[in-house]
Amino acid sequence: LNSRRIGHAFNLFHFPLLMQKIKQNGICLEICPISNQVLGYVNDLREHPAVGYLRHGLPCVISSDDPMIFRTSGLSYDFWEAIMAWNLTLADIKKLCLNSIEYSSLDPEEKREAFASWEKAWTQFVHNALTMHLSH
Repeated sequence: LNSRRIGHAFNLFHFPLLMQKIKQNGICLEICPISNQVLGYVNDLREHPAVGYLRHGLPCVISSDDPMIFRTSGLSYDFWEAIMAWNLTLADIKKLCLNSIEYSSLDPEEKREAFASWEKAWTQFVHNALTMHLSH
C-alpha cells in the first residue's frame, strides 16, 4: 500500500478492511465510469461501486481510461455520466476536482498554482450558474 493511486478498484467493496486501510492511508481511487460500462464491468452506472466509495469518504478521481481506444478527449463525458448516475452534489463534484489536483503528479509548487487557478475558475463557474438560475 505504498501507492498514492489505485486504478479502477472496481471490486474493492468486497474487502471492507482494505477499504479502511486505503482511506487511512489517503490512497486515491481512479474511477473510469464510461470505460467500466463499455468494458462490461457494470451495465448500469447507477450500480457502479464508486458512489459507495465516495459516500464512505475514500479519495476518488474521475478518469478516462484508454482515450485512444474509446476516441475520447477530456473528462466531460465521464463527469456527466457520474453526475447523472450517482446523483452527485455540487460538493461531490468539487471534491472530485480538488482530488484530481491533490493526487496528481504535480510538484508542490505546481499544485499550489493549479489549486489557485482552479479555485478562481470554480468560483466563476458557481457565480455564473447562480446568475443563470436566478435570471430564469
